[in-house]
Amino acid sequence: MLSAGGNSSLALTTISSNSQNAYMLTSMLPIKQKRMSRPRRSIPSKNYAASESEGEIEDQDGGSGFDSESYNSHSGDEPTKEYSDIEDSESAEESPESTTPLFPPVLSSSQTEQTRALVTEQAAKLAELQSKYEKRIKLAEYYHSKFLDAKKELFKSRARVAPISRVPPELLGHIFTLYVAEYLESPWLLMGICRAWRASALFTKALWRGILLVSSDWHVDNTRVRFFEGMQVCTNEAHIKAALQRAGSLSLDLKVTIAPHVSRHHYIRMDLEAKMTEGLIRTLLKTMPHSRIRSLSVDTASRFKLPIDIFSPLTFASLESIKLDYHSLPMINKIMAETTCLHEISIPAISMRRLATFEGWHRVLELAITDYKSNDTIEIASILSFTHQIASLQVHGSMLKGLDRDEPLIVPSLTRLSIASGALFWPLSCPNLIHLTIGPFPRDAQTPADQSIVLPHLLILEFIGADASAGILKAIDAPALYTLTLSRSSGKALSAEGIKDLWPLQFPISKGSSLHTIEPVILGLSDFPINPKLLAQTLKERTRLRELVASATMLDEGFFDALSPTRSTKATTKVKGKNVAKGRKLPGSKPGWNVGCPELKKVSLDLRLPRHKDGSATIRKSAIAFITLRAKVNVPLESVSIRFSEHGDWEEFVTSDE
Repeated sequence: MLSAGGNSSLALTTISSNSQNAYMLTSMLPIKQKRMSRPRRSIPSKNYAASESEGEIEDQDGGSGFDSESYNSHSGDEPTKEYSDIEDSESAEESPESTTPLFPPVLSSSQTEQTRALVTEQAAKLAELQSKYEKRIKLAEYYHSKFLDAKKELFKSRARVAPISRVPPELLGHIFTLYVAEYLESPWLLMGICRAWRASALFTKALWRGILLVSSDWHVDNTRVRFFEGMQVCTNEAHIKAALQRAGSLSLDLKVTIAPHVSRHHYIRMDLEAKMTEGLIRTLLKTMPHSRIRSLSVDTASRFKLPIDIFSPLTFASLESIKLDYHSLPMINKIMAETTCLHEISIPAISMRRLATFEGWHRVLELAITDYKSNDTIEIASILSFTHQIASLQVHGSMLKGLDRDEPLIVPSLTRLSIASGALFWPLSCPNLIHLTIGPFPRDAQTPADQSIVLPHLLILEFIGADASAGILKAIDAPALYTLTLSRSSGKALSAEGIKDLWPLQFPISKGSSLHTIEPVILGLSDFPINPKLLAQTLKERTRLRELVASATMLDEGFFDALSPTRSTKATTKVKGKNVAKGRKLPGSKPGWNVGCPELKKVSLDLRLPRHKDGSATIRKSAIAFITLRAKVNVPLESVSIRFSEHGDWEEFVTSDE
């Protein structure tokens, strides 16, 4: 009920407690003969007339209900507009039935006192918890420190009883020497393990006998390194003195290089670098405490000539290996006069003619004749007849022309052979050959059709320039072949021609059969452009292939699509009420599927896709589908890794752990 007292009377309206959307009006409304002011935008839209259905508005004395129309008629003003007519986006979104009061209720004096007491109690409790928390933090830090100390002591105690700690320093140094020589790693990696290993490495002089002399601009992959291929890199006098101090009195392994393919990509300042390297050689010879040398390798990129007498101060009595890429008559004479234990020789063909009368051929185990010219005449037969222990031979194919094909030269000790270029025929008999590298050959090079090269123990075969004369490979019969590498092809058309000549497509093929004399377990492709679908169709027939490794070879999604298992299109027959395909079924695979390359387990592809032709998304999708389908037909892969760009990361699609 609204109580009024003339023009100066006041009215206080409150919302009944039974209204679900109740709110309180705390302002006093003056009752005068004038219009009611517009409600605030923050007040939700509400029709005054709707208040009758929600509850009656009563005054403090509990009088009769109040309605807006009677009030407006009494005051003489126009009816008040509904709040919903006010265009306010915020108030329009609020619901009239909201259960949250717009303003907090006004507390009474007793409620205020109770709330203040509650605040004091909560603040005291929070302070107590804060104090306990800080104590626990300090206690946790204390125990964490004790835990780390105990862990460190446990590690030290375990290290004292570890088997490696009982290895004598001399034997440990010998192990380090074998490791560095085998993997061409830096001894600094071993020195970072512990103090004992550091001391053993420093006391083992054999680790530091390798010295590489290069100019100050030399680098590897735009990075300056301290060690390269197991040798200390020396670019100035200070480096040379430090290297000689570590090597002590041991004879040195010395390598001098001005090769642009290692140091720089272009012949920029190469003449200056050659002069700088020559100065380093003279500094080394002047600083050396002795003149003994165990191995000497000089790489001048076949462009620069060092002074003929620059190495004359060295003593070759302990020389075991010599590698030269230029002809030096004083050096050849020094080799013939002083060497007593030389077992590795790599020299140009022009120097070989002078060295043909060398009396130490019977001690040579490795021989490489490089830089062959057509006018060079070398009696390779007489040299091989003296080298009874030779295990590795690298020659030009034309050097073999003088040998009698009808009576092949027998070299039973030969296990590694590299024949570079020239028309190939096989005048050698090397039944114990394990590693063979041939090519590149001219495109007109052919092997006689009636010749068969039987290599029963051959494990590794590398063929360079596989686009030419694949018929040469067809003449090789290598039943024990494990790894075949094809590299440096000139184009897709020539690669396809060579692949088809080596492995003509023939269907069908049963598991375990071998239609060709070359069936590798591991196939490597390097810089070998070829049609991906043709490659996949060829690989489908390789029944022994277990691993495919490709680098700098562009393949696309069509490769995986063509290599994927396919449904058998042959007719089916009823067997005990079930339809079974008549096509071939591989052991372990599902019937009704044709599975190519059934033994394939590992795939590693370094695609190196160009930036303007990035198809990694489609290749990735196709590879996943290929892997899934192989697993579906019970011939899963163990490992699939792909790198899409030269400087990108490898992506592992399948690992052996899965």
